[in-house]
Amino acid sequence: MKIEYSAKSVVGLVRERNEDAFLCLPEEGLFVVADGMGGHNRGDVASRVCIDAIRDWFKGKTKAGETVYGGNGIAARHTTRKASPRKFLAQSITYANQRVFQASRTVEDLSGMGTTVVALLVHGGMAFIVNSGDSRAYRLRNKRLCQLTKDHSLVAEYMRLHLLTKKSAKVFPYRNVIVKALGLSGEVSFDMHGFHIRDGDLYLLCSDGLTEMVDDHKLKGLLCRDEDLEVMTDRLVESALEAGGNDNITVVLVRCILKDE
Repeated sequence: MKIEYSAKSVVGLVRERNEDAFLCLPEEGLFVVADGMGGHNRGDVASRVCIDAIRDWFKGKTKAGETVYGGNGIAARHTTRKASPRKFLAQSITYANQRVFQASRTVEDLSGMGTTVVALLVHGGMAFIVNSGDSRAYRLRNKRLCQLTKDHSLVAEYMRLHLLTKKSAKVFPYRNVIVKALGLSGEVSFDMHGFHIRDGDLYLLCSDGLTEMVDDHKLKGLLCRDEDLEVMTDRLVESALEAGGNDNITVVLVRCILKDE
């Protein structure tokens, strides 16, 4: 399988600093986006700690025999990479949560920080997606765009309960409240799904700085263009900026090619 990818992160037009972070490890088939929360409580630190922890887990740079607990009931102990890809990815999220939570507890200025996370692991003809928070994963297949993740936000929960319409959700006063994220407690809850990969599948990982500015219809139009991934990445970011750029914007595109050239 051949993997093509492109990534970009910008501060946007309103925020003073970029609290998003991303990770691309194509040799591992791993791609991650994190959107830090906490404002003055250093959301930028939370997202960076998360990304660094996941990288360390996949690169085997954790302490020998180190065990962390909490994360969909998973206890993660890093010795050698013997776990299934799905479990190994889940363990990396558990480990990242522990790292963010410990930092927020031990450094006063970091108290209360947290981060969303969405990750894609490509392995053995499968795409494993994990998320906590409102950073999203999409897949474009045969010009059909599908959101693969569920937002863990108060507004999304209210919409699922039919307490809000799409129109009223746009002016909901607690629109930015996240109900799941990394670093908020010693245990973390996340969703995980596995999908069979088809030739040409295009995956988009992004922070809400993109999806709050660009709706799914426009996303589909931009992703359906037969362009170089770097060009597509730039177009996605530019579209969010043109719509106001109210938040940090992070985009990771991953294309999976199964057929021999």
